Amino acid sequence: MGDIFKLSQQCHQEFQNLSTNLAAAGAEYSEHMPISSIESQHGKFRVWCGNLGAFQSGFASLDYRLREASVMNANVTTLLQQLESALSESNDVISGKRLPFEEQSPPSDTSDLDDSTDESEDEDDPGHRNEIVMRMSSIHSILDDLYRLGHKIRDPNMRPKSNKAALLEVKDPESGVDLFQEFSAFDEKHIAETINQLRQGRETPAAYDDYLPRRLAAAITRRRKHFRYWERHSMKLAQSHIKPSPTQEVSPPENTGSQPKLHSRPATPVEEAGEENPKQSSIPSAIPTETDATPYDAARDDMTERGTVVSVASTALDVDGKGVELPGPPPEAFERESFTCPYCFVLCPARQGKGKVWKAHVLQDLQPYVCTYDNCRTPNELYPSRRRWLQHEESIHRRIWRCKDHPHAMFESEEGLRVHFQDEHKDLTRQSIDELLLISAFARVDDREFCPICFRRPPFQKGLSNHIANHLGRISLFSLPRNNTEAENGSAVAVASGKQDTAGSARSFDTDSSHSRWDENEGGSADSNFLPVITTPGLSYVLQARERLRELMDRYRGHNGEQGEVPKFIPRFELDKLWNTSTVISILNAYFPEPKIDPVMILANFLQVFSLLVDLRQVQHLRHFLGDGDDDLWDGIFPLRELPSSWYGNEELRGLYDEVQQRQWAFFPYPLSLAALPNQLVGSACILPFHAVEEGFTVKADEIRIFTAQTYEGCTDFDTTTLILKIYGEGLQDSYNREREAFNSLTNEHSRDIIRYYGCYRQFQSDATITMNMLFEHVEGGNLDAFMQSAKPPRTYEQIRAFWTAFCGVLGALSRFHDSVGPDKVRYRRIHQNIKLTSLHVCKAQKDTEYPFTLKIGGLRFSHIRRLDQQEEDESSADPSHEHPYSAPERGHDLAQALQEITTAADIWSMGCVLSVAAAWVAMGQSGREGYRQARFNAGGNYGSFHDGQSVLEAVKTLHKHVIGSVARSDKITPRVVAMVEAHMLRPQAERLTAKELGDKLRMIIASAHVKTRTGEDGDD
Repeated sequence: MGDIFKLSQQCHQEFQNLSTNLAAAGAEYSEHMPISSIESQHGKFRVWCGNLGAFQSGFASLDYRLREASVMNANVTTLLQQLESALSESNDVISGKRLPFEEQSPPSDTSDLDDSTDESEDEDDPGHRNEIVMRMSSIHSILDDLYRLGHKIRDPNMRPKSNKAALLEVKDPESGVDLFQEFSAFDEKHIAETINQLRQGRETPAAYDDYLPRRLAAAITRRRKHFRYWERHSMKLAQSHIKPSPTQEVSPPENTGSQPKLHSRPATPVEEAGEENPKQSSIPSAIPTETDATPYDAARDDMTERGTVVSVASTALDVDGKGVELPGPPPEAFERESFTCPYCFVLCPARQGKGKVWKAHVLQDLQPYVCTYDNCRTPNELYPSRRRWLQHEESIHRRIWRCKDHPHAMFESEEGLRVHFQDEHKDLTRQSIDELLLISAFARVDDREFCPICFRRPPFQKGLSNHIANHLGRISLFSLPRNNTEAENGSAVAVASGKQDTAGSARSFDTDSSHSRWDENEGGSADSNFLPVITTPGLSYVLQARERLRELMDRYRGHNGEQGEVPKFIPRFELDKLWNTSTVISILNAYFPEPKIDPVMILANFLQVFSLLVDLRQVQHLRHFLGDGDDDLWDGIFPLRELPSSWYGNEELRGLYDEVQQRQWAFFPYPLSLAALPNQLVGSACILPFHAVEEGFTVKADEIRIFTAQTYEGCTDFDTTTLILKIYGEGLQDSYNREREAFNSLTNEHSRDIIRYYGCYRQFQSDATITMNMLFEHVEGGNLDAFMQSAKPPRTYEQIRAFWTAFCGVLGALSRFHDSVGPDKVRYRRIHQNIKLTSLHVCKAQKDTEYPFTLKIGGLRFSHIRRLDQQEEDESSADPSHEHPYSAPERGHDLAQALQEITTAADIWSMGCVLSVAAAWVAMGQSGREGYRQARFNAGGNYGSFHDGQSVLEAVKTLHKHVIGSVARSDKITPRVVAMVEAHMLRPQAERLTAKELGDKLRMIIASAHVKTRTGEDGDD
C-alpha cells in the first residue's frame, strides 16, 4: 500500500473518532467544533478520495496515478499528513488526553523568527488563541487545498488519448448483445434523418461519395462510449479498499451531486474494456471491474496553466444565424464549492460551472468535431475544439506550398515545390532549398464548392468553416447523456430544438470572447421568437446604427465581478458624439410615424436608454421608458434592479426587462467619480471602466490584493487615469471600514502628504462573495521599503538634504492626521497604528532620478478614529492587538504595558523606528540595514522590534553610535536625526514629542546644516 492510501485511511479513521468524541463532549468543544461541521468535512473528504481513487489500491490508486509526479505526490502526502495531525490533535483535546494549548503553561519564547518578518503583519483575534478553533480552521483549509490539487490532477484538459473507451463493450446479460452495436444502428438512422432534413431535397453532387454520414454516426457512438467509460471509471475509483471500522462502516461518497447517475443507460449490463475474463462477462455484477488510474503529467499541467479558455471556442452559426445551445451545469455548480461534471464525472471547482469556462469544459468532454475530408488517415479522431479541428484540416487537407517569386504557382506537396526550385531557381543550393521549404507551406481557405453535410453552396454568412462547425456541434449534441435530474430542475434546455429555457441556463455553443449571445441572432434579441421585431423599411438605418454601437463597444474593455470573458461597454461621451437630433429622428421615424417623440428630450435624458434599445432592436418599446413624470425610466435611474411596477402582468414587457437587465451594463458602466463612490454595493455584472488591471501584490494571505488599474480619459472626473485598486476580502471588513472612515474624516487640505483617496465600492462576485474595493492615487516610486532596496543611498549633501526633507512633509501630514477638523466640521483624534516603511509611499519629482522626492502616508486599515465632540470616555482608544516590528512598547501584551492607554504617541515611536532604519541605510546602505535588523532579532526583539517589551533595545543604541561614526563627511544631518530619535521618539510614552514638534525640529536641523555647509566644498565620503 502506498503512502497516500495509508494516510487517507488514517484520516478517515480520525474523522470517525472525532465524530464519536464530539458526540460525548461538552458544549465548550461542540460550540467551536460542531459535529455537523466535522461530518460535513468528512463527507467532503470522502468525495475527494472517491473521485481520485485515494481509497483504492493497485493500478486504480492515487498512489499509482502520481507514481511519476514526485512534486504532486509530495504535495498531496504533505496535506494528508497535516490533515491527519489536525484531526489527531483535535481528538486528543476533545477526548481529554491533554489540555488545549491556551490552558497549558506558556512555553519559553524560543520560536524561530524569519528574516522577512520585518514588514510582517498579523492581526490577533481571540479565535486564534483557541486551539479547537484553530484546528477547525486548519481542517477546512487543508481540505480546500486538497480539492485544488484534485482539480489539477484530474483536469479534463490533461486527459491523454486512450483507446480504452473505444474497446468498451456493454452487453445485455440475457441476450449477450453488445448494446453499443444497437446504439450504432440507432445513431446511423438518426444521422440519416438529420442530414436529409438539412439537405432539404438538394441533389447529391455528381460523382460525390457520400462518406460523411457514416463517419458522423460512428463519431456519436464513440462519444457514447467515452461518456459510459468515464462513468464506469469514476465508479471504480469511488470503491474503497479500506476495511470498515468496528463502530462505523465506511460508506461510499454521498450523493451530493458528485456522482450523478445517467438513467438513460442500462442498469445491469456487464461491461468489458479490452480482453477480460469471458466467464465474468456473462454474470451480472454491480461491482465494476479493475481500472487503471491515468498518470498525472506535470508537463501537461504546465500547458494547461498557460492555456486560456478563449482558444477552445469561437462563435458557430448556421444558415439562419442561430447559435447552438449547450446544456447548463448541474445545480451543484451554483450551490457548492465543487461539483461533479455529469458527463466526464470529474470533480470540478464551482468556477468551472459558470459562463465560458463551463462551455469550454462541455466541449472538452463532447469533442464535437471530426474531419470532413474523404481519405483522411485519422477519420475517427475526435477534436475537442474548433481550433484543433481546423488545425488538422488546414495542415493535412488544405496545405499548399508556394514560391514567393511565383505567387500564382501553388503545389500540393513539398516535393512539387522542390522540383520547381530546382527547375526555375537553379542558383539555389540544396541547403537553401531545404530552408525555403520550411517556410513556404501555407493553409488555404476552405474553398470547397458546397457544404459536405447539407450540400448548400456559397455564400455563407461566416464562411464555410464556421458553417460546417455549427453542423458538427449540433449533430454531436445527440450523443450527450440525458440526465433526468437536469431535466427536472430546468438547468438545461432541449438542445436539439435550440430553444432557450426561461431560466436562461443554456449556453450558446462555441462562443468566444469576441462575440456574445447578442451576436448569434442577427434578428436582435436573445430569443427572437419571444419578442416581436418590427420590420419597417426604415430599419435599415437602425441596423447601421446598431452596427456602429457594436464597433464603439469593441473599443472599450471593463472589469466586473464575473468569471470568464472581459466585458465590453460604451462610455457616455461616445454616445454624445454618436447621436444628434437628425440621427435620433431617423431612428424614431422608423418606429413611431405618429405621434412624434421629442428628440431633444431623448438626447438630454434618455440617450443611454435609447442606445440600449437600438442595440436590442427594441426601440418600439421606448414609450414604456418615457412614462409620465415620476414614472420615467430615464438614464439617471439606471441600471434597473427590479421590474418596473407598471410592467407587472405583461409577459412581453417581462421579456423585455430580462433582456435589458442582461445588456444594460454595457451602456451604464459604473461612473468613476467622487460622488458615485460612497461605499455603494453593486452587482457582479456591473462594469467598472478599467481597461487594464495588473496585479501588484497580495497581503494577509490573499485577503488583500493590490492592483494597478487603468481607465479611459472621459470615463472619470479624477485628475488621473492610473489608479491603485485595493481589494479586501470578506474576512477583513473591519480593516476596510477603518481605512474608509479614516480617509472620509480628512479634508483635501489636511490630507496633503497622505496618499490620495478617491472613493470605495463593494461588489458581488460570481461566487456570491462580496469584495470591498478602494481607489487611491498611483504612486510611481512604490513604498519606502522597496525604494531602499532598489535605490542607492544619498551620498552628496544635496541628496542627503532632499532625503531628510521628505520626512518633514510626513511629520506634518502625521500631525494633521492626529488632530484636525474633518469635512463635517467635527474635530477628530486619529491614531494610524501601522507606521512603517511599507506604509510610506515615494513620489519622485522626476522618473529618471532618485532625488528629490516626497513621501506620502498610506496603509490606514488599522487606524483608530475618535470624534472629540463626543463626551463619553473611550478607555481603549485603539486596538492594542495589532503588532508589527515598529510597534511601540505599549502595544505589546506585557500586562504593565497593556494597562497604558494607546495614544498618538504610539505613532511617534513607529516613526522613530522608520527614521532609525532610514539613518542606518543612509550611513551603511542596504547591507547595513539588514545587519541592523539581524541585530534586533539577536537581541530578543519580538519580530525584530526595537524594544524588549518596555524600553529600547541596547542593540538600537549601539547601531545609532555606529551610524554617527559611519556617515559621509558631507552629512551634517543624519547624526542629528539619530539624536532626535533617541531623545524624543524612542522614549517612554509620556516623553515623546508630538508630530508637529518633531517636524519643526527636523526642519531646524536641516536649516542649521545648510547654513554650516558651504555647497560644493564638502565632497563625497
